[in-house]
Amino acid sequence: MNSIGILALILAILGIIKLIFVLVNPEGWMKFAKGIYRGGLLTIIIMFILTIVVGFYLFEAMSIIDVAAAMLFIVLLIGLSFAVYPKFIEGMLEKVKEEKNIAGKFWIPILIWIVFLVWLVFALFSG
Repeated sequence: MNSIGILALILAILGIIKLIFVLVNPEGWMKFAKGIYRGGLLTIIIMFILTIVVGFYLFEAMSIIDVAAAMLFIVLLIGLSFAVYPKFIEGMLEKVKEEKNIAGKFWIPILIWIVFLVWLVFALFSG
């Protein structure tokens, strides 16, 4: 199995575990998820490292255009999941809007998005 297959297997295993957990013990899942996001800086560091590692293997095996198309699918799937809680999402967006120095808090993902989008546009129109 190649690196992409291993990443897909990890997603399948974690996804199945999550779905079983959510269906059997939703309170336990919520407690687990809250624990992850209470990690603050540690969670950010771990997520950043995992993003870099997974991105390395993805971009080694796929083009930026292939990754972007797959990301569009995932973004739509996440949007579909969030759409069942419109009031919650609206409240969360209002809280984020009220934050001071939003760009300072989101600088890592903003930087990654800028690099990704510039690379994507270049790849789309240079070939």
